[in-house]
Amino acid sequence: MSNKILRRAASALLACSVLALFTSCGGTKAAPPSNPTVPVMAAEVEQKDVPLQVKAIGSVEAYSNVSIKTQITGELTGVFFKEGEDVKKGQLLFTLDKRPLEAELEKAEGMLAKDEAQAANAQAQA
Repeated sequence: MSNKILRRAASALLACSVLALFTSCGGTKAAPPSNPTVPVMAAEVEQKDVPLQVKAIGSVEAYSNVSIKTQITGELTGVFFKEGEDVKKGQLLFTLDKRPLEAELEKAEGMLAKDEAQAANAQAQA
């Protein structure tokens, strides 16, 4: 019985091989490529001067932006950088008018001296 199974398997294998041979050797020609060839123009290499600047219309977007906000209000008296220039950590960028701030500090110091005098007076009377 195993001989019979072996013959059937061999016959099936032979039939598949013959079928594969006939289907691969078909008489149809391959389809031509869908993209036709494109003609190419060639030119000789020349050395020329080229402009260093190109004038064009377009838009530019900054790689990164930084918003600067003050912690106090005041009038600007100096700007120590140019727009678009790189700045370093700790670099002085702006100066503010310090006169209003100095006046406010003197007022606070005066109020402190007054309050200390009143406290000393109240302690002396107690």
